[in-house]
Amino acid sequence: RVFVEKYIENPRHIEIQVIADKFGNVLHLGERECSLQRRHQKVIEEAPCAFLDESTRQQMTAQAVALAKAVDYVSAGTVEFVVDSQQNFYFLEMNTRLQVEHPVTEMVTGIDLVECMIRIAAGEHLDLNQSDITANGWAVESRIYAEDPSRNFLPSTGRLFYYREPPLSDSVRIDTGVFEGAEVSMHYDPMIAKLIVHQKSRKQAFELMASSLDQYRVSGVVTNIPFLQALVRNRSVLSGEMHTQFIEHLYPQGYDCDSESSDDLATGAMIAVIAHYMHEQRAADIDSQHKMNDWKVPSNWVVQGNTDETFQFKISAFDAGHVLTDPEGRDFTISHDWVPGMRMFHFGLESADKRWVQIARHRASYQIDFFGLRRLFNVVSPCATRYNQYMLKERLSESAVDFLSPMPGRLQSLLVVENQPVKKGEVVAIVEAMKMENALRAECDATVAKILVKSGDSLTTDQPILTWHQN
Repeated sequence: RVFVEKYIENPRHIEIQVIADKFGNVLHLGERECSLQRRHQKVIEEAPCAFLDESTRQQMTAQAVALAKAVDYVSAGTVEFVVDSQQNFYFLEMNTRLQVEHPVTEMVTGIDLVECMIRIAAGEHLDLNQSDITANGWAVESRIYAEDPSRNFLPSTGRLFYYREPPLSDSVRIDTGVFEGAEVSMHYDPMIAKLIVHQKSRKQAFELMASSLDQYRVSGVVTNIPFLQALVRNRSVLSGEMHTQFIEHLYPQGYDCDSESSDDLATGAMIAVIAHYMHEQRAADIDSQHKMNDWKVPSNWVVQGNTDETFQFKISAFDAGHVLTDPEGRDFTISHDWVPGMRMFHFGLESADKRWVQIARHRASYQIDFFGLRRLFNVVSPCATRYNQYMLKERLSESAVDFLSPMPGRLQSLLVVENQPVKKGEVVAIVEAMKMENALRAECDATVAKILVKSGDSLTTDQPILTWHQN
């Protein structure tokens, strides 16, 4: 047999929410845009859809209602469509249950879908007419997962040592089943929360989503929050130019929160300089027992990131914040409300709106998280920078190195044998965890020395799978 399917280039995934009672009454609650997906799993959803015109919207909702009536459907359900660039739409499937993304429909319609389902199951009539259902404003949902975006979204397990959500309000809703101290297990889906926001316009909704994601703080497991922060600020996403392969095309090897633009890196370096300056002021005040403003520290610093980028700034203080000057003589006006010890604060560059920034000190370095960027910055004097060139480079060990499992799971298959050379990026093993198959790739060129496990074995986090010699 030969199956021929229509090829749709850059398709969108748009679905229609319907509700139906036992008396033949079927209503629709509008559409949801679900095109931002990864591995066919939705990541960000919104309602309504900015892509559809009113004529196509009416056709799609009419088809969804007709389908539900044709099969005598009862309860809430979702009719899913694939839509091409010309707004031609094609039936995909019907989900006969409540969808993960149902809150965006609830936020724009004001209708509690769970209550509707319970009342319908109890044999009640729908107390709504189609004319009663209207979409007010815009809602966006982000799915927060325990997974590592920089390692091609491998699931992350462990205990939530710290878990703080952004403030809730009429415009910010969070659906979650986790709490501080809870364990993220390998046996279940890695989603730990849904963050839903509602505003008058799409632009305002994405701005509120970005600000809310900035205020999320989770430690103990790696999350996709930096990836979501970058996604909701992406220009194509903000303009509505997206499709179901958008994330794979944008981040083919997974999202690296260390690889944002040079402008973001420079901004992170500025934050690190300010933090270092204020830490030095604080230390001097304690040591000399003088007022902080009476003590001046050297104002010329070199900021080194955890790759090859280097930034240099001079700093001067004033009441509302700081002014930083780069080697080219350009002045940057910084405003903030940070004091040493704070983990989260407001930061503004030039005349731009203030945004949330998270900071953590690691010995003499500062980890800065903002706008999807995560970097470790080391702030040193120009003199220390000159001495660094005389430091000996770290040599790689010639002894065998362990290749570790990044997560607990079952080793589904091992794709190498002993004495086999492997290239950086080559798939070495497949580990099944959290209902997903995860490809483990070589992080360097190497030669397999000894295999320590076999296919079918259960693995723990950081358990050695094999040893190899780096080439």
